[in-house]
Amino acid sequence: MGPPDARPETSGLVVLTHPRQLEILRELGLSGRAAHWAGRIVEINKVICRSCGRMFEVGRLSGGLPALGLWGGIAAVAGMLAASIGTGFLVGGEWQGFVAGACLLVVLLAAADRGLYFLIRRRHRARAALVDTLSSCPDCGNPDCDRLERLRVDSAGSTLTAKCPNCGERAMKYRIVRDETAGDE
Repeated sequence: MGPPDARPETSGLVVLTHPRQLEILRELGLSGRAAHWAGRIVEINKVICRSCGRMFEVGRLSGGLPALGLWGGIAAVAGMLAASIGTGFLVGGEWQGFVAGACLLVVLLAAADRGLYFLIRRRHRARAALVDTLSSCPDCGNPDCDRLERLRVDSAGSTLTAKCPNCGERAMKYRIVRDETAGDE
């Protein structure tokens, strides 16, 4: 049997929960880089439907720059930074070179991240099809959903407020309750 955070219906796939990512990978005997290249990392986002208020999870096979690992990522960023600085000197000017170099760096980082994401998903098409879930609400079919991380939480960090899509006023309020038995196993 796999680690507790692996999805049982899709053995071999791993959901890395924060802050236990390294611990989960150690239990599997994998590095983050190896798990990404093997197409085993699943990204789960908790979302809330803006229409009916149902909370559900959306899963996708993960990929991107983390697949390079620490030193590969540093080398890639260093190469992109060198190209950006070179572009900045070629453009010249008082501030135009700096802006051109910064823009090129952002574009290169985004292209590398998306490129690796699509490469990993292409290498593991069957696994991606197995893991990916629809991002529309299973109850009402509404595709307009918000990630819970993007919703407003009060200053005490205990109440989640979702806004009405029509008027912008408070539509739903969820009280976050800590499960005291979560660590007792």
